Amino acid sequence: KDYGRLSDIVLKACEYDPQDRYRTPEEMRRELEGLIGTARLEKQKKKTPKRKSPKVAVIFCAFILFLLTIGTTAFLWGRARFQYYNTNLSNAESQSIINNGQEASNIQDQIIIDSPAGTVEPPAAIENEKEPEPIQNEPETKAEETSIPEDTDGPETSSSILSTEETRVVSLKECSVGDYVLFGNYEQNNDLSDGKEAIEWLVLDRQDEKALLISKYALECQCYASRGVTWENCTLRTWLNGTFVSEAFSLKEYEGIQSVVVSMYSNPEYGTYSGNSTWDKVFLLSADEAEKYFSDSQKRACTATKWALAHGAYKSEDTEQCYWWLRTPGSSSSFTAVVNTRGDVNYYGVYALDDYGSVRPAIWVTIN
Repeated sequence: KDYGRLSDIVLKACEYDPQDRYRTPEEMRRELEGLIGTARLEKQKKKTPKRKSPKVAVIFCAFILFLLTIGTTAFLWGRARFQYYNTNLSNAESQSIINNGQEASNIQDQIIIDSPAGTVEPPAAIENEKEPEPIQNEPETKAEETSIPEDTDGPETSSSILSTEETRVVSLKECSVGDYVLFGNYEQNNDLSDGKEAIEWLVLDRQDEKALLISKYALECQCYASRGVTWENCTLRTWLNGTFVSEAFSLKEYEGIQSVVVSMYSNPEYGTYSGNSTWDKVFLLSADEAEKYFSDSQKRACTATKWALAHGAYKSEDTEQCYWWLRTPGSSSSFTAVVNTRGDVNYYGVYALDDYGSVRPAIWVTIN
């Protein structure tokens, strides 16, 4: 009979619905003490030898109650975390449409010329490296100075960084900031029967015998990352320095592309971690560099090639421009900054797994 009451007390303490359990530990203690007292009175009436107090049962009951409390807490916490994760994931996916451009802070982003590629070292060690000897091999592809014919698939003349209305294609040896040069070949008109087309590059910077180039058009459509969102770990970096260089450049041209240190800084508006600096031959501009080398949004806007559009690159119906990836992280670890279809630098960014982003490679080349 006593064990039957003890079982009732234990079961009540373990009820799934909190309303059916004891309100307080004190209430349960009174029940247990009452059980013990009743048992003693009955034993005295029967004049049977006194039995020891069921301390073990009380301890066991308390232990069961403790385990039940821990288990319930863990279950509720896990369910809350699961709901929180799903909600955040849905919110992140819903932000894959490009947001309005936002004003950017001026944070200088350095690209330091270094000796031939090697293992990535900390920036402090990199700064002490010496500049490499100029590579003697000249790039294969050159063109005489000429006016660029009108091209309905390319951006208007005003989309360059030239202060005048005229743009020109020159050889690397003669190039200045704002000129266009031909270097390498890549499929652009989406007609494989006529082979690859020469890549047009805009000269962003000229320093003695080296020049910083960025493709005039967005050459490809790629997501930024299928794993890891920082530039150091993103799949787009792997593609640019692997598949792209092997398809776009001859061996002689490849040797003329300098390995540089690509410096990384956190997002200036959201503080998102950027990862480590890297050694690369081909890279993307940072948000700060996109602001630095292009004086306004009109000159920053870019048209995708027919090849890129055929492979999914987004094209605005209003501006007929694409949006292109930058290497600066976006508003969170799942987003990456972009230049939107109006040419504004968008620090909030686009979801890194988005399949519609366009790619404008950048390179430093040896001129001599």
